[in-house]
Amino acid sequence: MASLDCDRLFPELVPDPKPLASPSAVTKPARRKPKPEPPCPPSGQLILGADKRHPVLSVYHDEDHDQFLVYHGFEIIEIVPDDPQSAAYKLMLGRFYNCGIKARSLCETFSIDPKTLRRFGRALKSAPEEMVRILEGRSAARKITAQMQSFARMRWPDPL
Repeated sequence: MASLDCDRLFPELVPDPKPLASPSAVTKPARRKPKPEPPCPPSGQLILGADKRHPVLSVYHDEDHDQFLVYHGFEIIEIVPDDPQSAAYKLMLGRFYNCGIKARSLCETFSIDPKTLRRFGRALKSAPEEMVRILEGRSAARKITAQMQSFARMRWPDPL
């Protein structure tokens, strides 16, 4: 009887008899997205390691993707294609030269002439137009003259 008296005195505390929802209608709490996995250390080979002047700079060559991975400590700061003709490759070498990495080790590692390396470094310090001209290379300024075209037409008359 005491429970009935309580129910009459405090009706807001008595639960409403509702039908139970089917298991499919019950919503599950939203799951958190899994944290992304930290990047794996490079699988490539260390080609330019830390030295006395630059103890945290290192360069790895990723053979799977044919690219260079430039690290500052454990942080990757640049990914550069392994193509000596690409502007990113030339700019990377110019930055290394300008920041004081030994030119001899750069020349040995990347198989580049010291004069070319110096040109890349100076290009970064020059005006934008001059930088573009230097990074395009010597063959970019060449043009086919009318005499060259007439000689080619005379030598090879059938077009491809």
